[in-house]
Amino acid sequence: MTKYAAIIAYEGTAYYGWQAQPTVPSIESTLKEVFQKTVGTPFCLVAASRTDAGVHALGQVIMFKHTITMETERLKKILNDSLPQDILIKDLVYARTDFHPWYDVKEKEYEYYFSLIRPLPEKSKFVWYCRSLIHIERLKQALTLFLGTHSFAAFATVTKDQEINTIKTVHSIDCSYIPEYTYWKIKITAPSFLRHMIRRIVGAAIFMAQHQKLSLDFIAKTLAQKKRLIEFPTAPAQGLLLHSVTYHKGLE
Repeated sequence: MTKYAAIIAYEGTAYYGWQAQPTVPSIESTLKEVFQKTVGTPFCLVAASRTDAGVHALGQVIMFKHTITMETERLKKILNDSLPQDILIKDLVYARTDFHPWYDVKEKEYEYYFSLIRPLPEKSKFVWYCRSLIHIERLKQALTLFLGTHSFAAFATVTKDQEINTIKTVHSIDCSYIPEYTYWKIKITAPSFLRHMIRRIVGAAIFMAQHQKLSLDFIAKTLAQKKRLIEFPTAPAQGLLLHSVTYHKGLE
């Protein structure tokens, strides 16, 4: 078996997330169908992040093994020529022998886009249009409360029967304006995230920026007590993008 690693981009609008499901389209199942049609089914196709329905990616990392050994540029072209227009393999390399996309992660970077005015049609699938007034400086203050190491149990989806460590460390989180597209970008980095964690963080911070009479202490107390003190909203999936995944040892 030859082990490969690839960086892929996709628009998640038409898919029910990364993970294959029996009755709905997913990124994983689409990739497997293209493999089967072109070079044969891969073994052990795994992604760094199981993005949810409607979430996009610019730098998703995948690993797969295959019985064929082919020059990587040729294999990339064969696959890309058969993939739908909303999925693209950006880079494909021979992976190092001990590489696995779940381990040795240095940092995952996600970006969330929102706009205070209706976005251009070409951007509307990638931006959350917030119709209510948002106090941007207060939003930035709310976001900083998520920096560092916390239990994010109240800001994620974790079922009672799951044994998941809810302690995560957020390395950075910031908010900046993109004038050419008239939207705002929230960038957040961490080695790993819980399910829905970023969308819950964004939803809570924007909610607090829309309701200035509420104390920002609600966020700090929610983190500390590991339970929701306010029913914060979850930001829509369309604004979320997996920008990149980096590894301590690289891919090759």
